Parts: sequence; structure tokens; C-alpha cells
Amino acid sequence: MLRSHVLAASWAVLYSVLAPFLGRPWFAVIGLAAALVTLLRWVPAMWAAAAAGAAGSFGLVIDLVATAGAGRVEDWPRLLNGLGCAVGAVLLAVAATATRRRRRGRCVRCGDAHPPERTRKAAPEPSDPPRWVRVAAWLGAASFLPYAAIKTLWALGVPIGGFAGPDLHGDGAMGALGAGGIDLTAVLGVLAGVLNLALVARWGQRFPRWTLVLAGRPVPRWIPLVPAWLGAVTLGPYGLGMAAILPFWGGLGYEAPWWIVGAAALGFGGFGVTAGIAAWWYQRRTRPVCLTPNVRSTGAGVWARSRSGR
Repeated sequence: MLRSHVLAASWAVLYSVLAPFLGRPWFAVIGLAAALVTLLRWVPAMWAAAAAGAAGSFGLVIDLVATAGAGRVEDWPRLLNGLGCAVGAVLLAVAATATRRRRRGRCVRCGDAHPPERTRKAAPEPSDPPRWVRVAAWLGAASFLPYAAIKTLWALGVPIGGFAGPDLHGDGAMGALGAGGIDLTAVLGVLAGVLNLALVARWGQRFPRWTLVLAGRPVPRWIPLVPAWLGAVTLGPYGLGMAAILPFWGGLGYEAPWWIVGAAALGFGGFGVTAGIAAWWYQRRTRPVCLTPNVRSTGAGVWARSRSGR
């Protein structure tokens, strides 16, 4: 199996080769530096490189939504750069975590110290995060409601404060939904709220009954974590930046009213910050566990310790 640090370094080198063609020659230097510190297994520098990759993916979610809404890619170099940085950040974070665990004599998969014969990887039992994390996630989910409400009213043709909203006609998902009085960004805002709730609820760890054949099975961690971390890294700073310039909005000469900017700042910033908090705790609560060979299956796709193996 290819070691995580080799995979991360290989991706960094590949990105360094492509970065100049994406209009970002200086990113090639960062990529080569990331590859070097990864091969040297310098953990603090690997985390710094992962943070740089996350910063380089800023705006990726917005670009993906714009692409889905328009039905075409407006800026291929920017989109590919964002994707490359996001993948690199994940690979570097995984490599840094694995390297740290190996040096501490812990299992790379679960992070615990156990005999090598414990080889079965299992999903832990569903658990609850601290109360303050649940409250933050609920507030983050609610923060998108004003923005979603405004965009929904505009999509239905209802002007607010003398503003009728953008034209939703055209190709792509934005035009298809707009023809039915539905705004794509409002739908995504509601889904973002549901994601926040899933990160702190037990049904976000095990598929609920209404999912039929999936009921009772562990939810693959990447399903909620990928969009949650993307939202935290890209939408969080975007929303906070909008909030920072909101007091000066009137003097900047933009046509958009301040209240829609405020609603967007509340939604993007509120969701981004709380999604990061909820994702961090979800990642901790769903960390796989390794079990002894003396195990039995619960019938729900999860391995559990037998009574004699506890």
C-alpha cells in the first residue's frame, strides 16, 4: 500500500508542474516546498503546507456552485487550482497525522496504541458532541434562513425593499430551478443547514430507518466531512470578509443593498465557522477503532467486540 506521505508528496510535485499553466507560478514554489517537507516528514511544516493548500482553495465552493448554476465553467484555471489545492490539503493533513501516529507508536488507522494483531477496523458507536457544539451547529443552520428566505421571495417574483433580485433564466441548474420559482442558492443554503445538523446528530453517524436498505449502517465519514470542511474553509472566510466591509458598504458603489449583503455574510460566515466546529467534533467522534480478531458482526455492517474480547 502506498504510504500517505509518498502520495502527498507526489501530488505536490504534480501540482507544482501544473501551477504555472494555471496562472499561479508562485504556487509551484509552495508545492515543491510541500513535497520536500513531506518527504522529510517534518510534521509542523506539513501542517503548514496543508493550511496553505486550504487557503489556496478559497472560493472553490462558490466556483462549483457557479458552475452548476450556469451549466458551464467560467474560469477553468481558477477551478482546477482550487481543486488541486483542496486535494493537496487533504493529502498533506492525512500524511501529517499518519506520520505523527507512527512516531508515537500508535496505530495509523485508529490512533490508539494496541497490539498488532488487532487488525479489524470498525466504526464506533454513535455518540453526542458537547452541548455547546450542538448549539453552535443549530445556530449555524439557522444563520442561512434569512438569506434563503430573501432569495426564495425573489425567485417567486416578490420584490423586497424595491429590489427584484437577479434574473434566474438561463442554462444550467440555476435556470432550470428558476423557471419553477426556486433559487439554487436558497436550496443549497437549506442543505447546508441540514448538513450542520447531521454533524451533531446520531443519524449523521448511522443511516436512519427511512433509508431502508442502508438503515443502521455507519455513514461513511467522507460524506458529511468533505462538504463540511469545504464550507468551513471557503465559505467561512468569505462570509467574515463580507461582514468586515459591511459598515462601509454604502460608500463602495455597489448596487446590491446592504441588507442582502448582511444576510449573505450571516449565512456564509455563520455556517462556515460552525461547520468547522461541528466537523472537527464529528471527526473525533467517528474515528475508526481497531478490534481484536475475536469479534462478531452485529449484522449492521459494524464489527463489535465479543464479551471475551473486552
